[in-house]
Amino acid sequence: MSIASIPIAAIWAASPRILMLFVKQEELAIRAGTFLRVSIIGIPGYASFETLKRFLQAQGNFKVAMVILVICTPINALTSWLFAFQLNMGLAGAALGVAITNTLRPLLLILYIVSPVGRWSHKCWGGLSRAALRKWWPMVKLSIAGSAVNLAEWGAFQIVAFSTSHLSTTHLAAQSVLVTISMVTWHIPFSMSVGISTRIGHLIGAGALRTARRVSALYSFVFTAVGCIDGLIIYTCRHGLLQFFLDDSNKDVLDLAESTILVVSLYQVIDAFICFTNGTLRGLGRQAIAACIVIVINYSAAVPLAIFLELGSPRLGLNGAWTGVGSGMVLIALIECSYLKMLNWQKCIDRVRRSAEYVGPQKDGPGVENTENHGR
Repeated sequence: MSIASIPIAAIWAASPRILMLFVKQEELAIRAGTFLRVSIIGIPGYASFETLKRFLQAQGNFKVAMVILVICTPINALTSWLFAFQLNMGLAGAALGVAITNTLRPLLLILYIVSPVGRWSHKCWGGLSRAALRKWWPMVKLSIAGSAVNLAEWGAFQIVAFSTSHLSTTHLAAQSVLVTISMVTWHIPFSMSVGISTRIGHLIGAGALRTARRVSALYSFVFTAVGCIDGLIIYTCRHGLLQFFLDDSNKDVLDLAESTILVVSLYQVIDAFICFTNGTLRGLGRQAIAACIVIVINYSAAVPLAIFLELGSPRLGLNGAWTGVGSGMVLIALIECSYLKMLNWQKCIDRVRRSAEYVGPQKDGPGVENTENHGR
């Protein structure tokens, strides 16, 4: 994670110039780049928290990280408000508030792990050794493929978001609000997809083939229901949600966002379902397949269709952009579901066993049985 943070920080440092290549409004690119430059401060904390969070999740504990996030959310809002408005630091202050919160989260998690309450988690920790620096390639392959899925999805979405700057500043402002609302709701199914990845990974590692299939089928309905609920909440509460971001002085932006909110609400259903299929593929160790599907469909179909519907002869504006991206995601869901249906899950179990033989036998430390029970 530390190594991966280096190129990210470099890109964020050069972000004003990079954004100017895509955004017509130079001042907007500079402000967004300033936000990213200040956010570099929080990258080490973010990376550390993700690593420590997985340390506990691999042992079946998802609660502690969630509690810390709940604690830090109001702190994030308070610090961002304090620096941005009370100290008149603007966007840089908002970024500083986020960076401080990102640094606080791993500190709280470390305090839990070293405390008597979290001492149970030490049973799987064998200490640092040179063995940690060997046999990285299997993990690197999974990491690259998993990163490619997220980058392909977000890249396609951001290309379409950038394209709205060619319509008008009003369209860009409305799109920013809609993307923010969609991003908040997306974190619900995405967080669940992390859980299903771990759950299915545990079952595959244990050789529980039938149980893994049943869990996958159950979660398909759960994720669809979550998407429907998210979409329904966004649409029924559209007036309050939009007025939270916009006041009456932004009536043009408000009207434009409200005219697009139905498509955004429907988009939540397929967005949640994609989190399910991608999470299942991660649990099966098939991130590379998901990456290929997402990249090919997004950049050969979804993005061109979205830009055509938005800027081309249909001139559907924001409705066209969201419809195009959503249509591509429907196709991705159909292909990934078909692949999961045809996939021989027993081969995934055999693959895990071969990987375990590649890593070599591990000595069980004291209290391993208790740790496993805790995971269950």
